[in-house]
Amino acid sequence: MAGGLAALAAGVLLALGAWAVALFKKKRARGPADLAAAMAGGGPPKEGDVLAGKYRLAGFVGRDAAGERWEAVDAALNRTVSVRRLDPGDDPQARERMRQESRTAAGLQHPNIVAVFEALDLPNGVFLVMEHVPGRSVAEMLATGGPLPLGRVRRILEAAAAALVYARAQGVVHPGLKPSSLVVTDGGAVKVRDFASAAGGLGGDDLRALGECLYEMLTGEPLDAGAGRFAQGSRWPSQVRPGVPPAADALVLGAISADPGERFGGVAEFVEGLSALGPPES
Repeated sequence: MAGGLAALAAGVLLALGAWAVALFKKKRARGPADLAAAMAGGGPPKEGDVLAGKYRLAGFVGRDAAGERWEAVDAALNRTVSVRRLDPGDDPQARERMRQESRTAAGLQHPNIVAVFEALDLPNGVFLVMEHVPGRSVAEMLATGGPLPLGRVRRILEAAAAALVYARAQGVVHPGLKPSSLVVTDGGAVKVRDFASAAGGLGGDDLRALGECLYEMLTGEPLDAGAGRFAQGSRWPSQVRPGVPPAADALVLGAISADPGERFGGVAEFVEGLSALGPPES
């Protein structure tokens, strides 16, 4: 009897040992990316966190309607990248939409669009790993220096329009172009970002967005256009800023108007009208 119990106990211990070894091997097979995701949990990211085993968050840049922005280091390629975190909360449909938008944005390849390298679906959010673009957004320029020179406005909006037209041809619509979405690099190039965002899925009106950006870049003030009309008390760009030609007023109206008789036929017509601002800044 004692011998039988001893044999049974030995068998149980052997089975437990085999199970422990198998579990250990399974955990090792998960790899660094899965372990990093598990360690991230559901809490907000912090400086020093490593995403997918290779992107170390080096510093928090800021937060806006498009999500959190981080600067990170790609350890595999030894380069600086930008990371944007989209937070779907507990909404599985929002998470799936963000995943789809991120994959779509990663397919855009245009000199005036910030490239998306990779989209990471982690427990604490959907992270977009993007091209690092040293420079300043138009929103930052307006905040520190006021309205922009007319030639610079033309150059920036021509580049932005080219990016929007290209993206739409690929079936991608920017959720809402604004000065914070426009970046001028240290080398002078113009880049559009935020084709996938926390507030995405809505499909923006490219023409209206360009008109609103034009108004703000010319005047330093956001446009309160209401339902396709100027709000009570709003002033035309030429009334706000001396030196702005009245033709710029017609440009804004043609972009934002809800009246088909006043509205441009498309982005190409708006771009053609930008010549009223004079030659583009070189």
